[in-house]
Amino acid sequence: MAFRDAVKPIKVNQCDMMKIQQSIMEENERRVQFKNNIEHIEFLEKLNDAVSGLNERLKNSENMESSKHVCLMVFGLYRSGTSLTYQLLANCLNVIFPNNISARFWKNPNVGFKLASIITSEKYVTEYTPCFGKFPNAEGVHEYSYFWSDILHMGDHENQFTERPFSPDQSKKLRETLFSLMNAHDKPLLFKNILGVPHMDQIDATLDKTLWIYVQRDFTDTAISQYNSRIEYYGTPDSWWGLYPPNFEEIRHLSPEEQIAHSMKRISEIYGKKIEGKDNVIVLRYKDVCNNPTMTIEQVRMALKRLYDYSIDVRNGIPERFTAKEYALDTDINQRIAKAVKAICHK
Repeated sequence: MAFRDAVKPIKVNQCDMMKIQQSIMEENERRVQFKNNIEHIEFLEKLNDAVSGLNERLKNSENMESSKHVCLMVFGLYRSGTSLTYQLLANCLNVIFPNNISARFWKNPNVGFKLASIITSEKYVTEYTPCFGKFPNAEGVHEYSYFWSDILHMGDHENQFTERPFSPDQSKKLRETLFSLMNAHDKPLLFKNILGVPHMDQIDATLDKTLWIYVQRDFTDTAISQYNSRIEYYGTPDSWWGLYPPNFEEIRHLSPEEQIAHSMKRISEIYGKKIEGKDNVIVLRYKDVCNNPTMTIEQVRMALKRLYDYSIDVRNGIPERFTAKEYALDTDINQRIAKAVKAICHK
């Protein structure tokens, strides 16, 4: 029997179709090397629907009410070192994480993680070469944004930083999904979860044990990197790149460097308020992560021990150091960006 005969055609629902249509509009602006294949997305939507029954059986075979393991979540501004930190922790700690295989099953995480564990090696080794947070090999870490968008019921840019109360179904789905994954693989879970930060309190209330890892970098270096990313991704600095802050409509007509500075300031303010008074958040500096990866690993391990008396093993060799990217103010645009950052972010 041919595969097309074994899986009956399934219509893509309205919510998924809106997601596809939005992707098409964004794809039209992206440079060729960063475009997604819309036909592939439509196929994966149908494949996810086709394996949903198997996912439920896998999930129901595990304890979905609690777990002895912890969930770690890396976050920070775009281009602040979050991808490097995420990759370092995935490579050097004995954790599970979404990779380029499991991420294709964002609606069915139990199927995706199971398939990934069969296909890929447990001894994940990386070359630390991200491209805008993306890694081309099958074992490469993935941001899992479709999964978090689905869990958090995220739609257009206007509500990306709006905290809305979790419905009972949302809490149940998140709890059962993550607990069943950790219990099935008997390991802690690691995510890069920028989308979840506005919902930090509700995620913490839903899960037993969480550790948020906030990566910070010099604002000027971050801003210059974001500016360069717009050019690399879209071919122009005038196209928006990244999440939309709550003040997007107020800043959308400003120059690119002013947009970036205002966006960084507003999002940093949101992050600052979310972590205030929380003891399950650690702050890492990008330069420190680069200069001493071993200390970064130990900071995470010590935090887990202090918070939950939880021990996590180290695997693979820890790199001696990375080269921290710093930008010289030797061009007109870099100077303009630095000026905008100083005027807006350091008031």
